Amino acid sequence: MKHSITILAFAVILGLFSSSFTVNKSVTFSNDKIKTSLSVVSGDYVVGYFYDSKSDQTQSVTGYSFTFESDGSIYIVHGGAVAYPGQYTSDNNIMSLNFVQSELSAMNGTYTIVSNDVNGVKLVDGDKQLIFVPNTNPHPADNQ
Repeated sequence: MKHSITILAFAVILGLFSSSFTVNKSVTFSNDKIKTSLSVVSGDYVVGYFYDSKSDQTQSVTGYSFTFESDGSIYIVHGGAVAYPGQYTSDNNIMSLNFVQSELSAMNGTYTIVSNDVNGVKLVDGDKQLIFVPNTNPHPADNQ
């Protein structure tokens, strides 16, 4: 009987303490899970929209296709041939783009990934907006 009362008292005390504490849970993703969640990025894209500071710059990148590889490299095709290399990194909801070629350097930046699905990838960096959409024309020579 004394043992039962001790257990009951312990359970009541434990109940009081547990009700006065709140446990906050946070979810963290490892790089492997991030790459999996961003797997839709891997593939062939064109720029559907590019706004830089004050105006629509989409026309300046029309004709380029961007193939994002899972190793962080980007192959840029223009005029039917691989024209320029580029790189990207992604961590959580952030994607950094680095294009060495001057025609594309305006797209360089560290963007927040606003959406990432089968319709494309929407990126925002301050007053820049960049939307990559899947390339529906798989023949690079036709992207001129």
